[in-house]
Amino acid sequence: MQYIDTYEVTQLGQAIGGDVALAQFTRLLDDLPEQDSASQVTWTLKGERDMSGQRFLQLHVHASPRLTCQRCLAPLEWPIQSDTRLLLVNSEAALEVDSPDDESAEGIERIVGARRFDVLALVEDELILCLPYVPKHEVCPSSLVALPEQDEPPTEEHVRPSPFAVLGKLKKD
Repeated sequence: MQYIDTYEVTQLGQAIGGDVALAQFTRLLDDLPEQDSASQVTWTLKGERDMSGQRFLQLHVHASPRLTCQRCLAPLEWPIQSDTRLLLVNSEAALEVDSPDDESAEGIERIVGARRFDVLALVEDELILCLPYVPKHEVCPSSLVALPEQDEPPTEEHVRPSPFAVLGKLKKD
């Protein structure tokens, strides 16, 4: 676990980061297949303040957890490249309050700041939010099986008649 003082990080405009083994994120890996032991999560967190004094954390997370494709059930590497801007608020009540002079923070996710804030829990939350509900390959590897090449176009005896051909005959009569 890595703890920071969010108020100090935003006040000083500090940037911190690191590489962490994917295996450390137990909540993330709970329902995922076994991961490569060398899989890493790279993250950076930068504190900033705007002209009105609002505090923000800019979180960047990069990882490639292994998922299971829901079409073919084969392993699937899911690249995650996430950039999130979070508004720091002072209390749980401020998470839901919309201030009319708060236009710069409109649509930005809010989190409660703390003197002892678990950064890796925030990184893990971001990874979980980036996972697809139904992971699947764009084109499954099993569908890439080579079909035998046809030298000749199909003959009339190999072409199946249209089920609507009968209706066409009725229309002509």
